[in-house]
Amino acid sequence: FSTALILSVAVGASQAGRTTTIERDYVIIGGGSSGVYSAIYLKDKGKSVAVVEAKDILGGHTETYVDPVTSSPINLAVIYFQTNQVAKDYFARLNISTITHVPGSSQNPTQYYNYATGEKVSYSPSPDTGSALQAYAAQLVKYPYLETGFNLPSPVPEDLLLKFGDFVDKYQLGPAVRTIWNVAQGFGNLLEQPTVYVLKIFGLGVLQSFTAGFTVVASGDNHEIYDKAATILGSDAFLSSKIASVTRSNKGVEVKFSGPNGETKIKASKLILTIPPKLENLRAFDLSNTERQLFGKFSNSVYYAGTVRHNGSLSFPIENYDPAAQFGIPDGPGIYSLSPTGVPNLTNVKYGLPSFVPPEEVGADIIQSIEGLSLNPGEVSLAVLKTHYPFELTVKPDDIANGFYTQLYNLQGTANTYYTGAAFHTHDSAQLWQFTKTLLDGVVV
Repeated sequence: FSTALILSVAVGASQAGRTTTIERDYVIIGGGSSGVYSAIYLKDKGKSVAVVEAKDILGGHTETYVDPVTSSPINLAVIYFQTNQVAKDYFARLNISTITHVPGSSQNPTQYYNYATGEKVSYSPSPDTGSALQAYAAQLVKYPYLETGFNLPSPVPEDLLLKFGDFVDKYQLGPAVRTIWNVAQGFGNLLEQPTVYVLKIFGLGVLQSFTAGFTVVASGDNHEIYDKAATILGSDAFLSSKIASVTRSNKGVEVKFSGPNGETKIKASKLILTIPPKLENLRAFDLSNTERQLFGKFSNSVYYAGTVRHNGSLSFPIENYDPAAQFGIPDGPGIYSLSPTGVPNLTNVKYGLPSFVPPEEVGADIIQSIEGLSLNPGEVSLAVLKTHYPFELTVKPDDIANGFYTQLYNLQGTANTYYTGAAFHTHDSAQLWQFTKTLLDGVVV
């Protein structure tokens, strides 16, 4: 062997074992909606940041499939955005053009099929849907604090702790349930969920947007948000990263992780944690007993979003409807709905289940369910399927009544750690941006 080759191998080994140490004002764990918003907000305040993300791309639940045939973007899980001032300002900051879209204004009529049997179902939405949604809105206005977080009063109102099915019965909201179910996809058994979680995901802002319109990215590619944010963040975004340890104290925080460029250690003044705070996600963290006890109470569901390719008759929305089930809501796991993408022979699919199942098994079930529909879907294959897990973190009604969310929010600032993300509010990007801004307004000095 040559001396040059030996030296080259030695240097490579030395670099591979080296840990790069950097310092930042803030380290942000999670490059989804809340994490990226935090990073842009803090940079605009003159703070130095590092975003540590496990995936090879920013965006979290906002994922876009680009059809290789037409180059058309197809949004998978995040389709619309609520319109609030924080969202408007954020889109303007990223120089993203938006338009207003009223759901249903440009769609073919929805058809209903029992995916268990493949048969078409004779069902039409109740003419009382509108009045039921008005009655639902009358309940929402009782709890304005749900629009900004989990700042629940003590005692927690009993209605918020009811199973949603019991809440529906109590206020005769049945005709509105299918509409709510379509928005609250990925929530497991909707009628069994504590009502507080349903009122948050389908709140006043969502209800008003059904008539006033949602905001959508004009290009049709919602991932444009994160592509432009990635350009701004540049080398401050550490993708494909696996966290090895997180150490926190009143003096600051230290995060060690491995990535494409080897080992990195970030020393920062503060940590912003935006990933779902399930214990399985936090094994590398120096959790306190209080954190471990609180995060250990969370349960979750699983949500899949994807696109199927076909050569048959799938040019209209198709909802899953079980005639034997209350409100036609089928027991999971299974498909929620199919919806046209606007691209020939490509249809979006949403699928939910209560616990994790590998994507290859979910994909096989999706194909089998679609091919079993009595409408000639033709040959069906998966173009893309994305996993959203863990999704919709919830706790039991007794825990909510006993002050779980007060205790959770009391963690803010402990050991220089701040929390945001859907577990601290709801699965809604615009709402999370607003929540995160309010949080950081009180942190940044």
